[in-house]
Amino acid sequence: MKRDLLLATIIILSMSLCAPAASASPLSIILEAPSDGTETESYSQSFIYSFDEYADILNCSLYIDGEFKTMRNSLIGIQNNKITTEIESGTHEWFIKCYDDAFTEVVSETRTITLEIDEDLTGGFTKISNNDGTITYIVTIVPGQDIIELPAAKGGDDLEIILKGKKYIIDIVKIGTSTTGSFVDVRDRSNAKLYTIYAGSKISLDLDKDETIDMDLQLDEVERSRDAYLTVIPFPGGEPSQEIIPPVTEEPEEEVIPEEETAAEEETIAVEQLPPEEPEAIEEPVTGQPEEETVAPAPQPEPQEEEASMLPLVLVLAIIVVVIIIAIVLVAKNKGFSVKKTEQKKESGEKKEEPAPEKTDEKPAEIIKSIGKKAK
Repeated sequence: MKRDLLLATIIILSMSLCAPAASASPLSIILEAPSDGTETESYSQSFIYSFDEYADILNCSLYIDGEFKTMRNSLIGIQNNKITTEIESGTHEWFIKCYDDAFTEVVSETRTITLEIDEDLTGGFTKISNNDGTITYIVTIVPGQDIIELPAAKGGDDLEIILKGKKYIIDIVKIGTSTTGSFVDVRDRSNAKLYTIYAGSKISLDLDKDETIDMDLQLDEVERSRDAYLTVIPFPGGEPSQEIIPPVTEEPEEEVIPEEETAAEEETIAVEQLPPEEPEAIEEPVTGQPEEETVAPAPQPEPQEEEASMLPLVLVLAIIVVVIIIAIVLVAKNKGFSVKKTEQKKESGEKKEEPAPEKTDEKPAEIIKSIGKKAK
């Protein structure tokens, strides 16, 4: 009986302990903004997300069109976490992926956002309120755009200028009044350069460093030494596209000109360059005797006289060469004749030296006897 009670208590305790674990749901990400299907005209976008419960999150990443875009790995709370980045024109899918301290992956739902850029943009800006209380004014500037007047800006606010798809930040550092008048200190974050603009004046900025003024930033007025009213003047010197037009028109002209025409032009240029020397030579004889001086230019007959004086030398050299050749031929013949004589002498000497008859040991009497015996 005791054993059954013990088993029952163990089963009940185990079920009570396992029930909370089975009912506990995993951590989830809640997307706050932008909403699904948002259409915007600003390159810069802030993606805001929260969690359904507190957890120790190591980092969170933003993925656009399935590719990693940027990451946040600090100050991640339960609500209103923000990741700001730039997007390109078109429709995109995005989601947030996070990892907790146990390296557990948490993925949000997927939403879409569409960036539509109007090529005939005539003016306007986007105002974004930051978590620290400052304001960011996003201005996209294009050639032919109208002047953009911004509302009252305070110290700590910034201007986010979008130019050719790139972002340039201008910080409003200080607003005040001095003996020379009201002013605003602004800083170009790309080069950390500080500018002071007095009321009624402006500064010119070449943001992309292409030697073309992209915008003028003008200070209209300052109220109560804290509110500055700024005006953005896009491309005050004219559209940069006007500088690109001339080379485009010159290229076809260079391609159309054939080589024959260019050669003919070079010949005409050469001919045009020659006459200045002739009139100078003609102007001098005109004062004196033009006929005699023009007929008797000394340089032309001189080469003929030199050629005539050179003829004897050439003939002498030719004769010397012929004599040398004849001498060489005669010497060669003499050598050949002497060689033949020596060969003939050698041959005659060899004929005289005929081999002597072989000597026999037999005596003459013995030879006669042998001959007589053969006769019998």
